[in-house]
Amino acid sequence: MVRAFIFITVEPGYVKDALYAIKNLNGVQRAFAVTGPYDIIAEVKGESIEEIGKSVVHSIQNIEGVERTLTSIVVEI
Repeated sequence: MVRAFIFITVEPGYVKDALYAIKNLNGVQRAFAVTGPYDIIAEVKGESIEEIGKSVVHSIQNIEGVERTLTSIVVEI
């Protein structure tokens, strides 16, 4: 199982709707509206990095108002 955090920038006025949509996507464990350089942070899980990229990240990027994403994979050390 792979875990990642996705940092999401959203157009003004779209954060609430984007957050709701993100929370309801398969693979999203938790999502929060935050202050700072990003508007939303989502914790996601998938069977592989490819699955996270193809299903979760792609789905988030297609939500109305989402401008860009940055994905950080969790590494076990």
